[in-house]
Amino acid sequence: MIDILITNGDVFTMSGSGVGYVENGAVAIDRNKIIAVGSSSELEREFKAEKTIEAKMKAVLPGLIDGHLHTAIAILRGLGQDAPTWHEGVDPFFDHSIRMRF
Repeated sequence: MIDILITNGDVFTMSGSGVGYVENGAVAIDRNKIIAVGSSSELEREFKAEKTIEAKMKAVLPGLIDGHLHTAIAILRGLGQDAPTWHEGVDPFFDHSIRMRF
């Protein structure tokens, strides 16, 4: 038995043809790991789950990687995080005319 089975969703795997779209798709999760992605009918036959999440009319994005990051800020964040204006010298897009009060 697995932990979670997400069923009947619009699954976008981002691999395969197109964006890896699986209509009426499912995602099987066990111990916080994705163990299978496929059609709902296939995964419902193969797995029994403690919890089933109905995802009809929902987008399911297994293994989504957030590509939005601010590496330079993340690296320097610990250096001056206690100062109220630490980000002013680090972030090139920060509007220096704005003064924040803490």
